[in-house]
Amino acid sequence: MKHGIGILLVFVLWNVGLTQKITPTVLSSAGAVMKANNLSIEWTLGELATETLVSGGSILTQGFHQTNLTIVSTQNPGIEGLKIYPNPFISQLTIENKTGERLSFHLIGIHGQCISEYQVEHGVHSLEMDFLPSGSYILETSKGNQTQQFILEKLK
Repeated sequence: MKHGIGILLVFVLWNVGLTQKITPTVLSSAGAVMKANNLSIEWTLGELATETLVSGGSILTQGFHQTNLTIVSTQNPGIEGLKIYPNPFISQLTIENKTGERLSFHLIGIHGQCISEYQVEHGVHSLEMDFLPSGSYILETSKGNQTQQFILEKLK
């Protein structure tokens, strides 16, 4: 009897060690998973709808592509006293610099190349942007150890 229970216990533990590990898998017509070191990027095309349900402290997101997300930081402080408008713009961009300092700006194309550089003194300044084709651009500036990027959309 004692040997029977011991053999049964060994058999159960051996089977537990051989069980399958179930990992989330996406079956989609298009997508990819890329991994390097401790980073993983997953994407799919064709997801028509997702829904998030909240009840008490529980959150359930339904949809076929689910990931584990960790919020690292929710603060993205801007440079105080700096405004860029309008966005989207057609031909002129206004920079309102009330920082009390001269700021350098870099206009960067969507492929990462620096298109133009600007020096803006304290005050309100208009920049002519007629030379740019329609598209998305990044306007980047820094003050001390703070860097701020504005994603801009040029129309027409």
